[in-house]
Amino acid sequence: MTPSDASRAGGCYQLAALRRDLRADIDAYIDFASQYRDGGKNLRRRLSALLTPSVTACALYRVSHWLYAKGWSRAALLAAWCNLLLTRVSICPASTIGGGLYIPHPATSIVFQGCAGRNLRLFAGSGVSAVPLSPLHRHALRDAPTLGDDVVLGYKALILGPVAIGRGCLIGIDAVVDRDIPPGATVLAMRRHPAGKRPRNH
Repeated sequence: MTPSDASRAGGCYQLAALRRDLRADIDAYIDFASQYRDGGKNLRRRLSALLTPSVTACALYRVSHWLYAKGWSRAALLAAWCNLLLTRVSICPASTIGGGLYIPHPATSIVFQGCAGRNLRLFAGSGVSAVPLSPLHRHALRDAPTLGDDVVLGYKALILGPVAIGRGCLIGIDAVVDRDIPPGATVLAMRRHPAGKRPRNH
């Protein structure tokens, strides 16, 4: 059982689980960054990664979820609001997300309210929430989506309502999902343009 599974099942999220998940978040960031500059995973590299907006957003979420699991709902909500103000990432404290969370561009209004497995990828402007959208509250999740491991949400992709997204799914740019998706599926959406208008070629 993963830390997120334990939290979902018993409402218990220990400091050891927080550290384990945050370490996986940092590793996910370093693995991505190593495609451009390889510096290993030493202590200095981990500390510098922790200061980036991407990992800061993950760390503040982990703290808010730990506070929520301890029953300190007001403090959890405060930590979530700090995350929103500092990084523009809005994650409900009740949400459970496995280790390896990666948010490449946190300053683009990302919203998450739900349950997810490991190695979740949230790209710019993506959102996961119950309907209506109300991510920052201190209450238990209701009618929120559930995502498996290794799910990727592309630019401005949305998952709405009490749906289940299978392991390894790719939700493409501008896609809006409001129904269950089987494991390994790819959901694509075409951007629509107003009648009589076409995008300019560059």
